[in-house]
Amino acid sequence: MKHQQAIEKVDNVEIVACMDIHEPVARDMAERCDCPCFTDLDELLAHDAVEAVLISTPHWLHAPQTIQAARAGKHVMIEKPIATREDDAMDMIRECRQADVRLSTIFFQRCHNHTVKARELIQDGAIGRVCLITMFGLGHKEQSYWEGGFTGRVQTDWRQSKEKAGGGFLIMNFVHNIDRMRYITGMEADTVYADYDTFATDIEVEDAIITTIRYENSALGAVVGTTFAAGGGVHSDVIIGTKGQIKLGNPLQVYLTEPAGDLKAGEWLEIPCEKNDPRVPLLEDFAEAVRTGRDPAITGEDGLATLRICLAAYEAGAKQAPVTLNP
Repeated sequence: MKHQQAIEKVDNVEIVACMDIHEPVARDMAERCDCPCFTDLDELLAHDAVEAVLISTPHWLHAPQTIQAARAGKHVMIEKPIATREDDAMDMIRECRQADVRLSTIFFQRCHNHTVKARELIQDGAIGRVCLITMFGLGHKEQSYWEGGFTGRVQTDWRQSKEKAGGGFLIMNFVHNIDRMRYITGMEADTVYADYDTFATDIEVEDAIITTIRYENSALGAVVGTTFAAGGGVHSDVIIGTKGQIKLGNPLQVYLTEPAGDLKAGEWLEIPCEKNDPRVPLLEDFAEAVRTGRDPAITGEDGLATLRICLAAYEAGAKQAPVTLNP
């Protein structure tokens, strides 16, 4: 629904067809978008008006459907996570390169105006050298979410399945936050450790996790999250440097030990940013990439880099030992 609403705001993108294996869901979207619908992917890909596909399906289907679309000559926007296995993600990237079609991962949090502003501050050195990143997400998902998502339109067990979903809170939700920190800071992960468990939900995947990341520049990162925090709604991403810190959100909250541009030091500042639909610039950039033949701003490689961090966390938790991404 949110993707549809964003597309309607973009001049160079149009919904010309839709597809879902559940016919009532496909027909509902077709009525809302005033377009033909299909229940078979081959039929959708054979539709002459389709130049690109936006794949928003269960995680385990991302790789085969992307490859199928690429072989049909269609450009692909793929929902996060790019895949559930590293080999699958690499196959997706390779197939899209060979077919000369664009591949983009839908990390729309990068496109919030306050995210872009935070990146500018980091690049300008406003808080000095980044040393510590914290990402907290204490949310609450009813059991019904794991059986039918937030809408409940289709009853399915894939979100509960380790094999089909790839994991729980980390790969399903905070993959966004991990990618956003890569974008803002430009830092890549080097070593990952995690502990996780399933405490309060009837699912195979984790409903609580603590992950630590050592970045290549020696900075530290921490991810703490759960999907069973009663009341929910506690989310906080913070970047701390040698000269201050930034709390992400709108407005941005910034504390500096030295003045930076027109920003004063020694007190908490609020930097309001114009609220925007982050999916709009993401779609605009992807359409321009398709038209010009360049890579989109957010690539399949970005999806792979973030997936590797999530998979390393799961491996580290299982082994009870840190995992190095680039040994």
